[in-house]
Amino acid sequence: VSFHHYPKLAATQDYESIYYDALDALQRLESLDRRFARFENSIFSETSIQIDRQVQSKEENDDLNKTIDAFLSLLSPYWNLAIAVRAVEWPLRRFQLNIFNSEHLLLSTLAYFDQPIFPHVLYVISDLPKLFSWLVNFKKSGNNPSRNTLVKAFTEVEFFNLYSKFLQDELRHKNQYRKLLLFYVSTSISALATL
Repeated sequence: VSFHHYPKLAATQDYESIYYDALDALQRLESLDRRFARFENSIFSETSIQIDRQVQSKEENDDLNKTIDAFLSLLSPYWNLAIAVRAVEWPLRRFQLNIFNSEHLLLSTLAYFDQPIFPHVLYVISDLPKLFSWLVNFKKSGNNPSRNTLVKAFTEVEFFNLYSKFLQDELRHKNQYRKLLLFYVSTSISALATL
């Protein structure tokens, strides 16, 4: 599974070449936000090539998931850039974030629901988390969800609470950005109007 536009090429890449390409992309992201530098010592460190989720303790995997979620949050404003896709390729392939961090991946990309990146995100996720099951037909078709579909999802209290909590966490960590705020406010207002 890969974000790569050319699945045959992605299949031939080894961990080392994926790692160095993603590390290069991460360093380019550091020029946009220096907070990306902290991931060079964790999920992008050279020792990360040796990390195997299967043999790690529950605590180590919990820490790994928190780190990957923090990385995805920081990456949120940059999903429209090729370097974001290149950077995420490493934690996707090495740590299977499409399985273990699927909910956070969806939360951090939902504001891009109408962009070309979003069908790619849906494609790499093996099993949609329960509260995202409304995306199943878009995952199958490879199409972007409509705005009406999103508004309908926001009328579901459980989903609205989940996304609101995600937004509060982003604000607390200073990861908010214009697209995210506009998406949340406009979708919430539309959902309230339909109710």
